Amino acid sequence: MRTPAIGTLLLTGVLVLGFATAAADDRPQFPWDRYYDQDAVTSTLKTLARAYPDLTELESIGRSAEGRDIWQLTSTNEKTGDHRTKPAMYLDGAIHGNEIQASELCLYLAWLLCDKYGEWERVTALLDRA
Repeated sequence: MRTPAIGTLLLTGVLVLGFATAAADDRPQFPWDRYYDQDAVTSTLKTLARAYPDLTELESIGRSAEGRDIWQLTSTNEKTGDHRTKPAMYLDGAIHGNEIQASELCLYLAWLLCDKYGEWERVTALLDRA
């Protein structure tokens, strides 16, 4: 089974609530047994970007009709090449405000890729390549 090329993650609005804790080695851990509201999504994305500056780039790519940031988190190892030159996969969540599962999946995947980089061989190879 081939690992899909995952490079760019677009995460837009969301519904849920939660806060990060730290693992023994200071890697952020998040509760995945709840849904995250817009503030928790923003907090989670900012926490990931601060904790993994070599693997993530967070930027607001616009504003929603309600004036909320639309976040884009790019996940890759920039030391192995600029993300614009690598194969990528686009993911998004919260296109519709009442469809919260896609946002949860995007958040969880973003965390998993960062958390397991350097630990899981396939994740490391994926972010190095894509």
